[in-house]
Amino acid sequence: LGKLGAWLLTGSKQHGAQMLVPKGKDFHSAEALIYIKVLPQQGEANSVEEFIKVSQDRWRESVPDTKITKMPDVARKNGKTAFQPYQYENPSQPQQAFEYVAFGEDTDPEGNKYFAMVVITGRDRKKIEQAGGPYRAFLGAH
Repeated sequence: LGKLGAWLLTGSKQHGAQMLVPKGKDFHSAEALIYIKVLPQQGEANSVEEFIKVSQDRWRESVPDTKITKMPDVARKNGKTAFQPYQYENPSQPQQAFEYVAFGEDTDPEGNKYFAMVVITGRDRKKIEQAGGPYRAFLGAH
């Protein structure tokens, strides 16, 4: 991914997500990591907007000092609904003090709707900001 170099895919059963870490790093040593979480449409959320609201409400409950700021939508090259990214500042969460969280929706080949969260997170705001361009390019390509 651009200036951060090569990223490698790894999984996390504990977090139920696929993760990308910079080559030569792991979950614990990476200055920044990207994780992708895919969830079927069910329960409280019937639209990506509802999914965003539920997700952010839950996050605010667990991290009361969070500051969430909307960022410009990222159009997808495949013509599907744009990703809706947000910037999260989490002073009380040193492992994920700063992150970009993009929400999207899609359907699988059988027509089942699902929601996706694509997050780049880390301790160092500068490292996350440096990865912002490649991160948005990744979103646009998917």
